[in-house]
Amino acid sequence: MSKHTYLPILIGAGGVASYFLPSFIRTFKFTKGFIVDGDTLEERNLDRQLFNKDCIGKNKAEALVSTLRLKKHFDTIPQYLSESSIPEAISDRINRGLNSSLTPVIICMVDNHPARRAAINIAEQHQTLFLMMANEYETSQAILHDFSSYPPKLAPQVRYPSISTGQSNNPISCQGVALESSPQLAMANATAASLGNLLLWQWDQSVDCWGIAPSWLPIEHQSTISNLETITYEQANKEILPK
Repeated sequence: MSKHTYLPILIGAGGVASYFLPSFIRTFKFTKGFIVDGDTLEERNLDRQLFNKDCIGKNKAEALVSTLRLKKHFDTIPQYLSESSIPEAISDRINRGLNSSLTPVIICMVDNHPARRAAINIAEQHQTLFLMMANEYETSQAILHDFSSYPPKLAPQVRYPSISTGQSNNPISCQGVALESSPQLAMANATAASLGNLLLWQWDQSVDCWGIAPSWLPIEHQSTISNLETITYEQANKEILPK
């Protein structure tokens, strides 16, 4: 069982989220959170996303909650997240969570940089944990950053500067992380979700009560069909930042 009790704020309810949530709810202690997504579930999504067929036509956040029978555990916000439209309800619940010794975690599973920036802004503003997952056809990636204690140079938008400037559906890195609009394999969605759950579990079990991370703690996992790469806290802290 997890050491922390999480307040999960899920940004994006597509393919990765549909694989992430079933493992998350069986692994971690959590209190009622949010799922934010403005997209509508289409029949073509069902070839790689774990939704019930009768949810076609519904908002994806609502469809995910309905499919997994989590209405008691998640409120839905059926809108796209952007830097100019962050729902006040999210900030209010995070503040209440921080005052109740919960561990808020912003879980970003979107396919575009503006929404990633908005999710990062929420985590940075409230100094919370941030978990991001994405994938393309065969490549999957997960990144974790603790805005309350990690050095700023380890933040995802610093390590991958395109997040701070991109305006379209761009990969996180040149190695190719993930556009939901591109063709993908269901197993790539599932792998990104598994790597994200793994990163959160490793953080949960390893960070001490002062929020200090051991040097070997992974902050990123990347996977292709033939390779798995892990980047640790220590390795990233020694990286030379892009100019």
